[in-house]
Amino acid sequence: MLDLFALTQLACQASNLAERLTILKQLTECSTHLNFQAPLNEADLQAIDEDLERLFSNAAANPPQGSFYRIKRQVVKRSLRLYRWVALNLTDFSPEQQQIFLEVHAPWLSHYIEAIAQVSHGCDLQNTSIQDVNSQGCFPFLKLIETELTAILEVAQQDGLEVPNHPQIVASVQQFFWERVKLMVTHAMLADTPFFQTEAEEPSSLSDAFHAFYLRFPVLARWLAQVSGDLIVLTRQAIARLVQDRHDLSQQFWEGVEIASLTDCRLTQAQDETEEHPILQIEFCLANGQVKNLTYCPYSIQAEAGLQQLYAEASTDRVKTHAISILAKRRYGYIERAKQPSKLDLFQEIGCHFAIRELLGSSRGIWGQLQLGAVPRRVYASEIPWPSDVRSPKNLNSPKTDSESSNVEEAIQQGFQRMDQWLRRQSHVAARALNTHFAHASAQLRHRPAATYLKIFKTVQSAPCLANPLAVDAVFRTLEHCRWDGLGELVQLEVKMLWQFKALWLTIPMNHRYILYEAEHSLFSKLPIPPLHYLSRRVQKMGAHDRSPKQRDDQDETLKKLLV
Repeated sequence: MLDLFALTQLACQASNLAERLTILKQLTECSTHLNFQAPLNEADLQAIDEDLERLFSNAAANPPQGSFYRIKRQVVKRSLRLYRWVALNLTDFSPEQQQIFLEVHAPWLSHYIEAIAQVSHGCDLQNTSIQDVNSQGCFPFLKLIETELTAILEVAQQDGLEVPNHPQIVASVQQFFWERVKLMVTHAMLADTPFFQTEAEEPSSLSDAFHAFYLRFPVLARWLAQVSGDLIVLTRQAIARLVQDRHDLSQQFWEGVEIASLTDCRLTQAQDETEEHPILQIEFCLANGQVKNLTYCPYSIQAEAGLQQLYAEASTDRVKTHAISILAKRRYGYIERAKQPSKLDLFQEIGCHFAIRELLGSSRGIWGQLQLGAVPRRVYASEIPWPSDVRSPKNLNSPKTDSESSNVEEAIQQGFQRMDQWLRRQSHVAARALNTHFAHASAQLRHRPAATYLKIFKTVQSAPCLANPLAVDAVFRTLEHCRWDGLGELVQLEVKMLWQFKALWLTIPMNHRYILYEAEHSLFSKLPIPPLHYLSRRVQKMGAHDRSPKQRDDQDETLKKLLV
């Protein structure tokens, strides 16, 4: 069992610069004797100078309010030296003072404590569903997921939802967790001989060995705790909602046939590796013996429902899409595709999505992802708008002949042209449909491309970064060079989310100007007009003008590029 000092030591070493300044401030307020008692040795001074060089070598030219780049270098240097002295003298601080470190890191530290407790009673490191020797580096967190999910599924059974395949569901969540943390764990394992490779037989020695290993890589410890804790919370919430909504699900999707059991539940990424919330692919067995599949989305899908209603109105004009059934709840929802379309039909549907993207800015802007440009008041399409529950043609197809490739392009162009023609000929109908079906919907904003976040996450999962939070700070703070809001408010939130190993997503209600983060807190910055007003005007304006030959050629070129 970890004592107060062991946890304080980890929290101390895992602190980034902002957290170190916060801790020093609180320690100073509760102690008038916080000062150097002995000089630091040469190695400590050199390490601090190296950290300073990392932090300030790429300082933003015009740092935003709240940025540590606004703090003078000498002030940061003095603070880092004082913090190093604190770290060397932790045993001299009272329990109340040590508690300050724990409070700053409470969100992830609670999951860490629970994970280390999983190995306190002794266990077999080979007893895991992950067939990778490096997964031993996150063994406590794999065990935590197993323990918590087993309890969650048992509660669901007590509430009337049969779950016959506990181990299979647990293993799938563990596999998803491992894929998320595999790179960082492997780097840490390869960088150092694991401390937990011990021959000791005492149950406590294994947990102590794990803790010693994580002390060498404190950033690894906090991210393993953060990711595992987030997945447990997500799964607990999803299962509880399934139990609560099972009658509504049977009425909406299966004509009242009741759910007999939950047979499978798999976590997958909704769009890319920077997605804040993964989605769940759920399999049910109904009372009549049929097996049905649903997609659970832990975010609002009101806009997805609106898009389907828009397609329903467009279907009268030979626009062919394969309708999906949707049950939209507040801040979450369920999706079922009625039937599996043929590949060519699917590509024709993708062509419809391309038309939405071309004419409205981004189809994912309606139901999912928008990207803000480098300056305010301009919105750019972020990614190819694949439907949320299918993969891209590149992944769906085996190598194609020239004939097959031609058929695919023809199907996509046909879908594009039909939707394009409907939006232009029926612009007033389309604008009215937008205002009706998207009145209560929201859009998600991401102001940086996925590739930016993926590169950053890959960089900070190296062993030197996992061992030094200030090295991670230096990487994250490079984002301050590229910000679109003058106050720099968004960058500060972005860095905060990155320290939780997440990308920052913002939510904009389609009928409002304000921007939300974490789905409920409002930013100071606002949009010039509500997104829905912008889309309606754009559709009406497009209906007033036919495309010129050059515009048609440009759109044909755009389609060809998207098909590469």
